[in-house]
Amino acid sequence: MIEKTYNVGIYCRLSNDDERDGESVSIENQKLLLQSYVRQRGWNEIAVYCDDGYSGTNFDRPGVKRLIEDAKAKKINLILVKDLSRFGRNYIEFGQYTDYLFPSLGCRFIALNNGIDTMSDNGSTDVMCFLNLFNEFYSRDTSKKVKAVKRACAESGKFMGTYPAYGYKRDPEDKHHLVIDEETAPTVRRIFSMRASGMGFRAIAVTLNEEGVLPPGALYYQRKGRSDPRNVNHRKSPHPQRGLHREHGAGQNRHAVLQVQKAHQQAGGGMYTGGGNP
Repeated sequence: MIEKTYNVGIYCRLSNDDERDGESVSIENQKLLLQSYVRQRGWNEIAVYCDDGYSGTNFDRPGVKRLIEDAKAKKINLILVKDLSRFGRNYIEFGQYTDYLFPSLGCRFIALNNGIDTMSDNGSTDVMCFLNLFNEFYSRDTSKKVKAVKRACAESGKFMGTYPAYGYKRDPEDKHHLVIDEETAPTVRRIFSMRASGMGFRAIAVTLNEEGVLPPGALYYQRKGRSDPRNVNHRKSPHPQRGLHREHGAGQNRHAVLQVQKAHQQAGGGMYTGGGNP
């Protein structure tokens, strides 16, 4: 009997939560393990499909989409993953692929570490539904725990944002605590003073634009030693409020100033009191 030739599509996935488990689940290690298995069996490796940084709770992933397209085009007839959770953690959607789509395409599915092989008659697929249920439960449980921790941190006054408000920076000793950015603090005090004196948002923006004061976005890229990809000519902009200091100009300026003030209050400082030293 002539053994069937298998054209293998290797699928690897790593989410942000999986990174806590260390190198054992890294994309590179998944690839090495699966490629070695393919060579041992004498199969043909057609392609490696990777989704790095994607959750397994849904299948709207670029790597999965390419994998399915190639399976439908008959480029591959075997899908190989390290374990079931790498392909996905959604019990219902997972079953639609393994129970209906792949069999209709004549595509074999193997989850190596789980001992799952849809072409095997040893009963391995009988436990697949239970393993998928546990994988989905694990994902939901992890999500609840992460949300609970973030909520507790926010309620205790810890900074949970990505970028500190203009005029502040992360405390080098504690990333959840903000300290005054001495470089931009004078500009924030000046903005507050100008607004308190009756100047409008547009007038403040025009003044700062004309003086060439860097706004938060441009300052961020400058500190990173990178060019600003937005490529905005702030001084020559016909709409100053959309230019250099739009965060402190028209539209979003009120929100930005209030954001700075709120962040400052949480930090326990006095940046806005009389223009004195913080």
